[in-house]
Amino acid sequence: MKQLQKLKADTLLALQFFSVVHLPSWLQPEINNLDKDDHPPKLNEAAVGFPIAGFLIGVPLALMWITASHFVSPVLAATLTIALGALITGCLHEDGLADCFDGLGGASNRERILDIMRDSAIGTYGAAALFFSFALRIGALASLSSWRGALALLFAHSVARGSMVLAIHFAQYARPAGLADTVRDGIGKDDFYKSMAVMFMFAVLLSIASDEFSGIVAVLSALIAAWVLLQWLISRIGGYTGDGLGAMEQVAEIAILITLAVLWA
Repeated sequence: MKQLQKLKADTLLALQFFSVVHLPSWLQPEINNLDKDDHPPKLNEAAVGFPIAGFLIGVPLALMWITASHFVSPVLAATLTIALGALITGCLHEDGLADCFDGLGGASNRERILDIMRDSAIGTYGAAALFFSFALRIGALASLSSWRGALALLFAHSVARGSMVLAIHFAQYARPAGLADTVRDGIGKDDFYKSMAVMFMFAVLLSIASDEFSGIVAVLSALIAAWVLLQWLISRIGGYTGDGLGAMEQVAEIAILITLAVLWA
């Protein structure tokens, strides 16, 4: 029972961080209970809840896709759905993607890369990354049927959030201070394996729902995409940043939607 309460609290904390959704007051004490020393709870302590929080974020998107696809063209329905996702998350991950690619593409040394990532202005590389992120997700979603598109959205948002634990577990935070301070301490093997288990559980459920092994293939493609980006970050700045986590979420989400679009074509 205590494990389920902890999982619920982890999910609520992750949901509060990953979205602009205002949780009702009766849920706030459960989040605060994560902290036993009267300090703000750290996001790394809630890593197991990442995939579940992502799934919850995907629910309204799936509903939007199913509804819109019955009234407007697939491309317009997909555009509305992806736009709703950006609205719910406050463009948190898109902002990280843009800043990350501006830094990696616009500088050759570590200090300059980190400076560019910190700058809120969007450069050419960031703008291009944003364009292709939206275009690829919209195009992939628009190629799917109403039912399969809904499954893909739920799965993509779950696994994409879960993929960020790769950085939190295997790499170190690259800045002396920043947004990702809440994950600086990393996560242990137990929480890492639990988070992975939740993601693969969703993969199995997706495979059962679609009568194929597409879920397993998609989760592997997402983890590979996120891992490749993480290695690029490590090679350039020696670790990850909050922007890097956002970029990992985006490339994982894109990888899943494209993979499922190909497998379900």
